[in-house]
Amino acid sequence: MPLSVIAVFYYLILTKIWSLSRRVSIKLFIPLFAILFFSPAAAICQKLSISGQIFDKFSAEPIPFANVSVKNTNSGTVTNETGRFVLLTTALNDTLLISYIGYLTDTLLITDEAEQEYIRMLIPEDYNLNEVVIKPREEPAKILMRKVIANKKQNDQQNIDGYKTKGYTKIELDIGNLTAETANKAKANAFDILREHIDTINDEKPFLPFFFTETLSEFYYRKNPKSKKEIIQGSRTSGVNNASITQLLGNYYEQFNIYDNYWYLLNKNFIPPVSDSWNFFYKVALVDSAFIDDDWCYKIDFYPKQRQENVFEGYMWIADQSFAVKEVLMHLDSTANINYYKRGIFYQKFDNLNDSTWVMTEDNLVVEFAPGKTTATIIARKTSTYSDYIFDKDAFNEVAKFKDDIVYSDSVMINDESFWASNRPIALSNTETGVYELVDSLQNIKTFNTLIGIYNTLMYGYWNLGYVRIGPFANMASTNSVEGLRLRLGVKTGDLVSKRMALGGYLAYGFKDNAFKYGSEFNLIISKKPWQQFKFNYENDLDVSSSGNVTFGEDNLLSGFYRRRDTPQKIVDQEKFTWHYNKDWIWGLSNSVTLTTIDMHPLFDIYYFNGKDSLVSDIKNSEINLGIRFAYREKFLFDNYRRYSIGTKYPVLTFNYKMGINNLLAGDFNYRTVEFTFKDYFTLGSIGGTTYSLKAGKIFGTLPTLLLETPPGNETYFMNHGTFNLMNEYEFVNDTYAEFFLTHSFWGFFLNKVPLVNKLKLREVVAFKMAYGTLSAENKAANNYLKETEPYYIGNSSPNIPYMEASVGLENIFKLIRVDAIWRLTYRNNPLAPNFGVRVGVSLDI
Repeated sequence: MPLSVIAVFYYLILTKIWSLSRRVSIKLFIPLFAILFFSPAAAICQKLSISGQIFDKFSAEPIPFANVSVKNTNSGTVTNETGRFVLLTTALNDTLLISYIGYLTDTLLITDEAEQEYIRMLIPEDYNLNEVVIKPREEPAKILMRKVIANKKQNDQQNIDGYKTKGYTKIELDIGNLTAETANKAKANAFDILREHIDTINDEKPFLPFFFTETLSEFYYRKNPKSKKEIIQGSRTSGVNNASITQLLGNYYEQFNIYDNYWYLLNKNFIPPVSDSWNFFYKVALVDSAFIDDDWCYKIDFYPKQRQENVFEGYMWIADQSFAVKEVLMHLDSTANINYYKRGIFYQKFDNLNDSTWVMTEDNLVVEFAPGKTTATIIARKTSTYSDYIFDKDAFNEVAKFKDDIVYSDSVMINDESFWASNRPIALSNTETGVYELVDSLQNIKTFNTLIGIYNTLMYGYWNLGYVRIGPFANMASTNSVEGLRLRLGVKTGDLVSKRMALGGYLAYGFKDNAFKYGSEFNLIISKKPWQQFKFNYENDLDVSSSGNVTFGEDNLLSGFYRRRDTPQKIVDQEKFTWHYNKDWIWGLSNSVTLTTIDMHPLFDIYYFNGKDSLVSDIKNSEINLGIRFAYREKFLFDNYRRYSIGTKYPVLTFNYKMGINNLLAGDFNYRTVEFTFKDYFTLGSIGGTTYSLKAGKIFGTLPTLLLETPPGNETYFMNHGTFNLMNEYEFVNDTYAEFFLTHSFWGFFLNKVPLVNKLKLREVVAFKMAYGTLSAENKAANNYLKETEPYYIGNSSPNIPYMEASVGLENIFKLIRVDAIWRLTYRNNPLAPNFGVRVGVSLDI
């Protein structure tokens, strides 16, 4: 009952009790007072669980992101993508409000029962308008869409000169697709402690939350020059006590602009409905109109013209007069050519501030991935709200001094619940409230930790035992022509030993040469901000490849099976010391200094003239490499003494200056090398994405073949993306060189349009590779005898003709395999190198 009625009720009762107390013993009054006063209060203050689902009255479609709240209180929630909600409350009010833009607000009286469930049907605001039939020459939805496109510039938030806003983001990860049988099993085994956290109300099937985080921040934007910065003010993350991860959890990442022509999502371009090219990809229909806030709006439904394109389907509300997007709800085409994808839902809401400026106030995202059709899924839910906009072109000056786009410190990790209760703008749901406790419980369950351990082992190749890590498993067994069967065991210290330092080593044994090989390493993080690292490596082992740029190396169990039999393997026995130091500066600029000493003993017939009229095979060399790397706005995640690049949308440039110094640590050669590399990736709208790289350099000095530039060859049937797949090892030798790699994936642009074939979700891919180089007269004289010498054909290059190969292939076969048909376009006279080949490789992509 309402509070006013309760107050009157208690006033009358207490008045009557007082009059009776003058005539009745006080001993009788006390228990009577307790019964009358505390019993109703206890009933009123109990926690209620109110759940249900909201639908459109006429279409019977569920309404996502509708507001559900207890009247005149701060207790509330929103419906999920299926229109379901759960609200826990102790609020003293008996009226529940259900509202959604474009619909009449619904109210219902709640009871004092501990658990209540309701089904409500919302009525559109314009349900009672008289029907008006208009027959224009052109579909009204298309006319409206053209006006939306014409007004994009003035309505796009990115065209504001400058502003700052407060943001709140919460992210939840769930294990989904839990059937009733699976959920019951989960309750009966070692996960029994999680019973109350398996949610069976808020989704189509039960799901188990296992990760939750919330972040408060201030976001700054400047149009010219275009810049963004986010200051993380508070972050609370379950299960991960690492401040660096907060840079992924704020508003800066995955903030999609509805007015952009393309959304870069899941490593691909998607075309939003307000793209300039909307008419080529979408069908639209005008279906409704209503007042939303103070704006008269039109509702447009949109859906793909061609299925399996990277497009969306859903609806938009468009404001009259300004033709700005007021609200949009859409989901990815369920048949899109995306691996492991089950669903993706996007909701955005905009408000008109100052009667002229449109800004985003809500941004919600739900994405679900499924490894298989019947397996458990991973559901990611993100909710962001923006408030307190301040429009000032000079606002960005407040944070211009910070060099990072996302500014955070360890102190932003705040676990005080009272802080979040008073600062979060959205009350947590029942599931969210318990997820912090849930994750702590998960970490104490042996079965769960075992599953996490298996996952980490598969991802990183090492079995983590806490104090030590064993691996990598892919290299524990292999075969080659010198060692025969080779067994290898590696050990590294784990995070429990040190979070800034790691020690490691390995021991290998070849059963054919009956010899041990071994190595060791030391890794020290001097500082994380800025990043400073020192590494030392020692290796006394065989080198089975001239290049480390391989997708699937030759030091593994399968190497003996996929190697070509017609070309002898070129192996070098070497002892190698490496000292490496690198430091980051600003804006992705870093420096490195590397000292390498190597003692090489080729195990195949390769020699050079040492200038004393004699042939020599053994090589001793000492080299200092001064490196500069520039990756503008590159982002990293830090994990103790490791860091992982999460990329940059800008090109990556690297410059190396190498110096070979005679008599430095027993080195025999003096030389200088200048080398430059350039790598980039760009998309071509819906036609696909292109990756390319260029490397060019010059060696000044006379050196043996093993120290000159040898383009990376591949003598296996397995395709390596970073090598020339029809070129042999050491087939070309240069001291002036340039190498170019280009790969373009069409993302299924053509095959998606072929009936039946499109069910396979295959993707077309083409590639072109080129190597060009020359060799000075001095280096020709030192290595002249090698030219066209069987059985190796080393140094078979021409100064005027580049080596080229091209390929056409299919990727995403069984979501894993790529097959290319490759043609060798030049130097087709080598009897030990194929001019055509079919190569199979691994291509992992969403």
